[in-house]
Amino acid sequence: MNKDANPASNSTTLKTPNRKSAAGNAGKSTGQRSRTKENQANSASSATPTMSRRHPLGDVTAEETNLAAMNQRMLQMEAALKKAEAEKAALTQKLADSTSNVEGDSEAEQSGDVSAADSKTEKQAKIPCPSAGFNIQAAMGLSGSDKRRRRYNAILRTVKELAGNAKLNWELEWAEIPVRAKSQFFEVVRESIPYMSRYVNDWATEAIVRQWMKNKRSYAVKQGFLEVKEKWDYLKDNAAKRTNAPRGNGKRKATSQVSDRAAKKARLSKTLAKAKGKKVKNTIDSSDDDEDEDEDEGPAGKKKGDGSEDEDDE
Repeated sequence: MNKDANPASNSTTLKTPNRKSAAGNAGKSTGQRSRTKENQANSASSATPTMSRRHPLGDVTAEETNLAAMNQRMLQMEAALKKAEAEKAALTQKLADSTSNVEGDSEAEQSGDVSAADSKTEKQAKIPCPSAGFNIQAAMGLSGSDKRRRRYNAILRTVKELAGNAKLNWELEWAEIPVRAKSQFFEVVRESIPYMSRYVNDWATEAIVRQWMKNKRSYAVKQGFLEVKEKWDYLKDNAAKRTNAPRGNGKRKATSQVSDRAAKKARLSKTLAKAKGKKVKNTIDSSDDDEDEDEDEGPAGKKKGDGSEDEDDE
């Protein structure tokens, strides 16, 4: 009995493992299929971003396009920088050329190179100071055209501004200002206005500043801001003693006017006398002619009358 029971149990036990293996194989195939689908989904999802990073026009990516644009902008900026540096160099050279005349003269004088100073002087003509009683603009050669007049006005403004910055005491006369202050002021003017270096010993700068200071003193005295110095008191006394009679040039002018009027009156009277004499002479001549005509007509009339009377008698 035991032997019969055992085979049955053995057969039963042998079939059970076969079922489990079949179920396991089915589960394995299902897992493999699911893993295959997941791999395909992952591959599809990984391919999608790669395609999105591609440029629509070709294989060039968006990052490469941005890099090329940045390189182009950098090249443009470098070209603009080179152009600006070239313009700066040109302006620097022009400024150096404009100031080379004054600097060359000073360096030649300091080094004792007379030939170099002479060559600079020959290149730039020097204008000497004219005699007293001159017009500043005309003496500087800045009259006769609008361009020269504008340059003269610009020089006036700049010199006056520099004089104010130098704190020159305009209440003092030019002779009372220290020589050192004058020389420093002249040097500043030559550096600021290279055109003024052509005037010998800075006479043009001195004339402009002296006239400016004199005008300021006169205005201050008239307005009562500045008192007249004691050395000029005699001028006020002389002015109080003056009368309205012509004096100086006015007196000479009045005398010349009187003499001119007298001469004109004499010429007029002489002309009238000549005209009157001619008129009287013409009147006398005309009366003589009338008398001659009367004498000629008288005898003829008598003869004509005698003949007519004889004819009547007949």
